[in-house]
Amino acid sequence: MSPAAPGRRGGDRPVLRPHDEALAAELVAAATDALESGGPSALSVRSLAGATGTTTQAIYSLFGGKAGLLDAVLAEGYAALAAQLAAVAPDRDPVRALVDLAGAYRAWALSHPALYGAMLAPRGRSVEGGGLRSDRDGSTVRADGRQASAVLAASREAMLGPLREQAARIVDEDRVHAPGSDAARERAGAIARGIRAAVHGWVELEVREAEDGAEPGEDASARTAADARFTEYAEALARGLAARVS
Repeated sequence: MSPAAPGRRGGDRPVLRPHDEALAAELVAAATDALESGGPSALSVRSLAGATGTTTQAIYSLFGGKAGLLDAVLAEGYAALAAQLAAVAPDRDPVRALVDLAGAYRAWALSHPALYGAMLAPRGRSVEGGGLRSDRDGSTVRADGRQASAVLAASREAMLGPLREQAARIVDEDRVHAPGSDAARERAGAIARGIRAAVHGWVELEVREAEDGAEPGEDASARTAADARFTEYAEALARGLAARVS
């Protein structure tokens, strides 16, 4: 249930909520819900303020404006995706472990298509065209070419952690590079980024097909077939990247 709108004190003066961490968390949660349920057009500063029982000034006080709030939403999205990846028990075979992580990545992205689309959208273009923007009235989500906040950048990097860990195991087992060396870290990072980029491409196609009504939907057999195709793709991808470890 959404918090009540600001009350009144002394007949005319509103009772304003303090601009604290609790309110910040509620605003991020409300913005996330709005994005996931209504898409970019639902991200209106006024509606978010009303939903959390505060004023638009709170968004500027706590986040520096709507763009800062959006960064906080996207950072939370990366944190949730990172948690899903971290919860995957690593297989003894690091290549198989990468495949399992790829599957977890895909599952989370398909469960949160609007949020995931905003997280991975190129900055400076409209969401509808595959980018990230936000107009003054909140009808779209915009980046205006600005740099991502430090928190958002850190959350993106942390999301790659589980992928890097398994990629590092592949590099260490291959014994081409000394464990912990710059060359080993660089190669592990390249494997992790390669997996992430390829899985993102697959997921983006699935999301677009879902929007066009061409995806498996609730058909269990079709969904199973789609999962099998992805697993086959991820296995070939992981083994190919591992084979090029040197």
